[in-house]
Amino acid sequence: MENARGIPRDIPREWMISNNKLRCSYYELTDLPESICHLSGLQSLDCSENKLTNLSESICHLSGLQELNCSHNKLVNLPKSISHLNGLQKLYCSYNQLTKLPESISHLNSLRVLHCYQNELTNLPESICHLSGLQNLNCYDNQLTNLPESIGSLSNLQLLNVCANNLTSLSESICHLSNLHFLCCSDNQLKSLPKSIGSLSKLRELSCSNNQLKSLPESICHLSRLQSLYCNNNQLTNLPESICHLSGLQDLNCDNNNLINLPESIGSLSELQFLYVNNNQLTKLPDSIGQLSCLDRLSCHDNQLISLPDSIYHLNRLRVLYYYNNQLTYLPESIRNSQEDNMIDEIKEYLKMKEIEIKKLLNEQLILDLDTVSIITSFY
Repeated sequence: MENARGIPRDIPREWMISNNKLRCSYYELTDLPESICHLSGLQSLDCSENKLTNLSESICHLSGLQELNCSHNKLVNLPKSISHLNGLQKLYCSYNQLTKLPESISHLNSLRVLHCYQNELTNLPESICHLSGLQNLNCYDNQLTNLPESIGSLSNLQLLNVCANNLTSLSESICHLSNLHFLCCSDNQLKSLPKSIGSLSKLRELSCSNNQLKSLPESICHLSRLQSLYCNNNQLTNLPESICHLSGLQDLNCDNNNLINLPESIGSLSELQFLYVNNNQLTKLPDSIGQLSCLDRLSCHDNQLISLPDSIYHLNRLRVLYYYNNQLTYLPESIRNSQEDNMIDEIKEYLKMKEIEIKKLLNEQLILDLDTVSIITSFY
């Protein structure tokens, strides 16, 4: 039976946000009322944060459904009949116990967003290639060991997140994703990136941290729109000289690697704002670092630096400089000669010295042992 609004009586009124939206989250439901599937005009169904173990096959009757959120439940599978939801644009099924996605998911021709992270997926179906309109695929923190070769057919994909899986490699087919803006493959077991990764001409962010990478492919220099590169916690021994061609790069993090030097060409990264090279084996920084006119933060602590280049003084926009736990025996001349009170105050704060002692060190250019002292030097 239905009430005066045409809503089945076993569906609480407070679930209906509007005539076409139903939300029944946080009710500890173990099953959904079958009568929900009679709401043919329903466009959005949010049944997240419950204790559902399955969705009824009769969900296929929700022919007008555009958004389905069944995250944070105990689902072990999705109904095969989900393929009949021809108008479905967004599917959120994260934080469940899914071990696979149905092959029939390929019939969701209108699907734009698929979030299936925090499950137990071991693979993605090859048929996923038929989701030609898919723009956002987020499947981080599963148990994926590989990605389907067909993934390269997702020509409209803009975001691909496969972080925290068991991937040992990425297929070269991923380089056919011509509209990809964000690629996140951190926290896997990758030993290399695809050689043709430079084909991802629209890529803005590449996150490949916490892997086993020993080098970056030379083709990375073709990523002219790249703004953020996170390759920290790998086994890199160097960065390619061609990195200078990443003219739009703003954020570069290569902490916790085995870098012994930085390429002199790094000074050509005219848009770089944040540079992190902590915990490597650097003995010096290139003089060209003084050409990074937009640099806001430079963090190079926990290396084997003997000195810092005087060219640092030319970094007019630099606000924060971290360089503790190195083998520095003196401050750069440009810093020692500085009489800016704010710099003196910052050093004083971390060394716990009297102002007169700091001024003496700066003015007389005495040797200052910074090996085990934490210092943050700020420029304004």
